[in-house]
Amino acid sequence: MHSNSTTGAPWEATAVDLAERLAAGETTSAALVRACQDQIAAHDLAGAGLGALRVACTEAAADAGQLDAERRAGAVRGPLHGIPLLLKDNIDLRGYPTTSGCRALARAAPRRDAEVTRRLREAGAVLLGKTNLSEFSFEIRSRSSLGGEVRNPFDRRVTAGGSSGGSAAAVAAGFAVAALGTDTGGSIRVPAAFNGLVGLRPTHGLLDLRGVAPLAPSTDTVGPIARCVRDAALLFGVLAGGSVGANLAARREPRELPERRGLAGARLGLLRQAWGDEPPIRAALEAALTLLREAGAVPVDPVSLADDVLPIDRALVVDWEFRPAFDAYLRDNFEPGSAPQSLSEIQSSGEYLPAYRDALAKRITM
Repeated sequence: MHSNSTTGAPWEATAVDLAERLAAGETTSAALVRACQDQIAAHDLAGAGLGALRVACTEAAADAGQLDAERRAGAVRGPLHGIPLLLKDNIDLRGYPTTSGCRALARAAPRRDAEVTRRLREAGAVLLGKTNLSEFSFEIRSRSSLGGEVRNPFDRRVTAGGSSGGSAAAVAAGFAVAALGTDTGGSIRVPAAFNGLVGLRPTHGLLDLRGVAPLAPSTDTVGPIARCVRDAALLFGVLAGGSVGANLAARREPRELPERRGLAGARLGLLRQAWGDEPPIRAALEAALTLLREAGAVPVDPVSLADDVLPIDRALVVDWEFRPAFDAYLRDNFEPGSAPQSLSEIQSSGEYLPAYRDALAKRITM
């Protein structure tokens, strides 16, 4: 379903393959978009469907035609010029609601594109639509009150993973060449693994999260789900911008990237209180610590915090951070009157997935 074939079919080629074919005039963006839309119609809109797509962009075909015209005129916007992509529906795309899968947010109109959306557009991507997800990105199974359950395209009896399950299932099924997801504790990596794809969780803080719905801001990030490492690197380069983005978008091989500066003299605090008691996890952390020492890091071992400021055995980081972050997002991110003003308002409406009642109530009261 997603080999490295260069036939040109979106479910049989990578973004790198298709970029080369577009440049050579062997296919067009309009043809790629039509093929993706045909896949969506056959496997998501007909019959039981996969539940992967939440909304399709009505202007995708026109955008593809415009990009083809620009290419014929000798103007190429960037490395994704004409490549069809999808966005998880917690990432802003102006003109379409950003719902986080929640019925209460069905008309939540973002003021502008998310920064990562803007960068994809600047690089020439065609945005086909927005994907279903775990409502509020709450779990590693994708289901929502707006989009229902996301099914795995390889076996519809099992989950596609989550919370970016719609993005992963859509790429695996050929609805787009690649997609964006978000990751707080596995939400890109889990569905990518479940669907035989490559999912990249970038270093926290490296990519701009303006216009992305928060779950736990201290660990949230956004990243690509793609068919191969080269495609993930290509998208990451576009999202990251600057010298990192330029190197990756130019498709340099790893040996051509700037040499790593190392960690000489870097002080790293070891909060062993948060390591837990599982022997395999502790062994993996000790092995990583050995590598860090070899790279010149200076461990501060241990760093201790008072027990009452540690959420261990009491709550997850997301339990502490979700309500204030999401309430601020509701107040500031949407056109006036288009979205509830708080999670408490959403809770009172009852317009959310009943399975998340307890989790929502807990996180509102933290």
